[in-house]
Amino acid sequence: MAVQFDHDTVIEKVKKAGKSGKLFYIPNQEEGQALIEKFLFILELGHPLLSRPPVEVLADIVFEPSKVTKTGWVLMFNSILSTSITAGDSLSRSLKAKLRWNIWMALDNASLFLDPCEVSIQALIVLGAHCEDFSTPNLSWILTGHACRLAQAIELHQDHADEDGQRRLFLFWSLFIIDKSVSLAFGRPPILSAQFYEHVPLPDPEYLARYAPHVNGRFQQNTKAHITTKQSNFGGLFVLRNILLAKLTGNIITYLRPNRKYTCLDQNYMVRDTERRYLKEQVTTWYNETHSVLSNAMAHEVSREDMDTEQELNLGLDSMKFQYHHLLVLITRSDENDQNFCLSSTREALAMLDRLVSTSERVYNGIVWQLLYHPFTPFFVLFGNIVRDPLAESTTEDLNLLRSTVAYFSRMDSCGNTVGKLEKIARVFSSLAEASIQHAARNARLARAGESTASTLGMSSTGARQSLDQAFASDYPSSSLLPPTSYNMNEIPFSSDEMDSDVLLGWLSSPDSTLPFSASAQHGGEVQEQEHDLYSKSSIRSASQIKGRKRSLDCTFDWFSWDLYNDNNTM
Repeated sequence: MAVQFDHDTVIEKVKKAGKSGKLFYIPNQEEGQALIEKFLFILELGHPLLSRPPVEVLADIVFEPSKVTKTGWVLMFNSILSTSITAGDSLSRSLKAKLRWNIWMALDNASLFLDPCEVSIQALIVLGAHCEDFSTPNLSWILTGHACRLAQAIELHQDHADEDGQRRLFLFWSLFIIDKSVSLAFGRPPILSAQFYEHVPLPDPEYLARYAPHVNGRFQQNTKAHITTKQSNFGGLFVLRNILLAKLTGNIITYLRPNRKYTCLDQNYMVRDTERRYLKEQVTTWYNETHSVLSNAMAHEVSREDMDTEQELNLGLDSMKFQYHHLLVLITRSDENDQNFCLSSTREALAMLDRLVSTSERVYNGIVWQLLYHPFTPFFVLFGNIVRDPLAESTTEDLNLLRSTVAYFSRMDSCGNTVGKLEKIARVFSSLAEASIQHAARNARLARAGESTASTLGMSSTGARQSLDQAFASDYPSSSLLPPTSYNMNEIPFSSDEMDSDVLLGWLSSPDSTLPFSASAQHGGEVQEQEHDLYSKSSIRSASQIKGRKRSLDCTFDWFSWDLYNDNNTM
C-alpha cells in the first residue's frame, strides 16, 4: 500500500515504517542529480557557515542514506531542500512531502543526538531555525536546544587559531544568535549563557567577509547584476551586528525574568527603572551604529541599476530595524512611564511588516520564528491599548495596523502549515478589537442620546439599532480581511481581562470553530446557550490539562501551551 505523506500523521507513519523495515525515500537517478545540484548551490549561499559534505559521501546521502555514518548529512540535505521548495518551484509539492518523510526518518536515529559533531549541529540549526514545517514552538525549542548541548559537549568555541577554528567559531556564534532569538520568541531561558561566553572572541573580520550570500548565490546568476568587483562586506557585517545584538539580548532576557526587581550590570546594582533606561540606550546605540555600518556597506556594493541586490540588502536593514523596535517594546511595555514610547515602537514595528514578507529564497530575512512569532509582541500591546481606550484618537490607525498584521500572515503562506494557525490568532484578536470599538461607540452614542445603559438598546426599536450600526460603520469601516463584526460585547462569555484564558485558547486551537459569541447575534439565544456550554466546559476541561506551566519570561504569549493544546486536539 502506498505511503500517505499526511502532515498530522507523518510521525506515526515513520515509526511504523521503521518497525516494518521500510527505509528512506530514494529518488531516481535524474531527480537525485537535480537535488544534489540544488543542495550544493544552497550550501554556497551559506558558506562558510554550512560545510560541504565529502565527495565520496554526497551520492550516498541521496541514494543510500542508510549507509551514511553521520546522520546529520542526511538531515541537513533533506531539510534544506524541503525548505527550498516553494509554491512556484518546479520541484513538486509531493516531493517536498517525501523529503519531510526523510527528515523524520533521520530524526528517528538516536546517533544524531548521542554522537556530538559539527555536522549534527549544522543540521539541527537548519531544521530548527529555517525549516518552516518545524517552526512550531516545541519543535524549534527542542531542536535548537539539542544543537546547543552538542556544541557545549565538543566545546565548539575553543581552538580558534587556524581557519578550521574560525569556521567553528562562526558556527558557535551563529548558534548563540539562534539561542537568544528562540528564547525571546517563546519565553524560555537561553541555554548558552551570555556571561559564561562573554570573553569568547568574535570571528576575524576577514573570515566573516566570506559570508556573502547575495554575491555567492542566486544573484551571481543574474546577468543584470552590477555588484562591484570589490570584496563584499555586507554579509559579514550583518552577522557581526547580529552577534553584538545577541550578546545584548542576553542582558535583556535577564531583565525580563518575572518576579525580579534588581540585577547587576557593570558590577553596579541598579534599580529596575535605571536598568530599563540603560538597556534602552544600549539597544538604540546598537541600532544607530548598525544602520550606519550596513547602509555604508550597501552604498559601496550596489549600483543604481542593481535592483535585485538592493532589494535583498534592504530586507537585511529592515529585519534589523524590526528587531530593534521589537526589543524596545519588550523592555518598555511593563513600565507606566514609558507607555507612549512603547506604543510608538509598537506602531513602527507593525507598520513595517509588509516589507518583511519573504520566502526561503531570501537570504537576509532572518530566522523563521522572528518572522512568525515576534510580530505578536507589538500586536498584543496594540490590542491591549485599543481595548483599554477604544474611543481614543489613535484607534482607527491602530485597528488598521492590527488588520495589516492579518494581511501579513496571509501573505506569508509559504511558511508551512503553522502560518495559517498564526493568521487565525491575528484575525480573531483583530475582530475582538473591532468589536470592542463598536461596543464603546454604541454606548457613547446612547449616553449622548440620554440612554442610561447599552442594555436598554435590546428593548428599543430595530431602527434605532440599525441607525447606530450605520453611524459606527461610517467611523470604523470593516475590513474584508476580517469576519463580520455584529457582536454584542455583553454576550461574550469572558471578560476583557480573560482574553488569554483557556476559553480563548480552546477557540484559537480549534480548526473548524467560529467566534464563540458571533452566532448568537445571528441565530438567537439557543445557539448562544450551546456555545457557552461548549466553551465553558469541554474546552476548559481540555485546556486545564496543560495549564500550570509558567513561562520564564512573562512578556510573551504562552506559545508552548498553544502548541501543545493544538497537538492534543489534532492527533
